Amino acid sequence: MKKEKKEIDIRTYIRYGKDNAKSRKSLEVESGLTDRKVRDLIHKANLDNSKPPIINLGDGYFIATPDDLTEVSIYCKKELSRAREIEHKVRKCLSWLDRSDVNQYRMEI
Repeated sequence: MKKEKKEIDIRTYIRYGKDNAKSRKSLEVESGLTDRKVRDLIHKANLDNSKPPIINLGDGYFIATPDDLTEVSIYCKKELSRAREIEHKVRKCLSWLDRSDVNQYRMEI
């Protein structure tokens, strides 16, 4: 019989408010998880729209509060900029793949 793994709620390790931000390394040590797993759990936690976002502006992760509206706005602007940069790179790659001389390498996307 396979042992079920209980999913860790990363929010139990992250504090509320920008003044209580924790580094990823600190979250790794406290949770006993790898850096990759911490990032994955933060991503997964942020998919739940019923809870405040977990954000990082360079000084560590924190759960946003109503006092952090400026920080959440800055975070959103950063993420939108990143998304636009990624979209530009993807469009360039797709355009390049559509060229007739390299078209044979295009994968279905």
